[in-house]
Amino acid sequence: MEYLTAEWLIEWARTHCMSDEELDVRNKAALEEANIVMDKIKETEITVEPITFKASSFTSARAFSKVMFMVAEYFKDNNDIVVRYSKPENKESGEATVCFQILKSKAKMLLKYLVETKEKLTFTLSSNKDIKSCIKSLNSLGVKGDKGEPLSSKNTDYGSNIKEFIGDSGRVCITVEYDDEYGCPILNWDLIEDNGSIEPYSVVKERIDEIIRQ
Repeated sequence: MEYLTAEWLIEWARTHCMSDEELDVRNKAALEEANIVMDKIKETEITVEPITFKASSFTSARAFSKVMFMVAEYFKDNNDIVVRYSKPENKESGEATVCFQILKSKAKMLLKYLVETKEKLTFTLSSNKDIKSCIKSLNSLGVKGDKGEPLSSKNTDYGSNIKEFIGDSGRVCITVEYDDEYGCPILNWDLIEDNGSIEPYSVVKERIDEIIRQ
């Protein structure tokens, strides 16, 4: 075919391809920019609040990608820190923002704490509002059901199960602890007559927030 002739390919290469020298110049500039950013990252405390790096903040896509992969390599042996690529979309404009983020995983922070301390989190739930909030929060933190299933998914709904079980006036006792068999925190629950000796969810939630902020 005419557009696959040797002459066409040579002309296309001249128009669209770069020389080795030009590639070296661009790679060097991208690496220098990446090293500057990496030096700042190494001096920055990483918390559960994500640090976001937008592609538009770099002089080239090459520099952005170099930094992202350098950061991923730097933190690869850290069990708490996550490096994630994302393209959040502006709901009004529909425009996507290419970026990567560095943050401590809340789920991994809670898992690490429960494994190291062997502590069991115990609290009570009664109101529909607290049940919904609790299950949503624990599900996002990687807590599973007593058989290792998600607390909330297409096939499971622990919130509805608890609400149905306790009715309008009951109170349920929740325990969350690390389980060796499933390798994750497991939630168990049972109906109780609480005399006030067990802490309410609001108190234990504050403790969980403190754990994942460490």
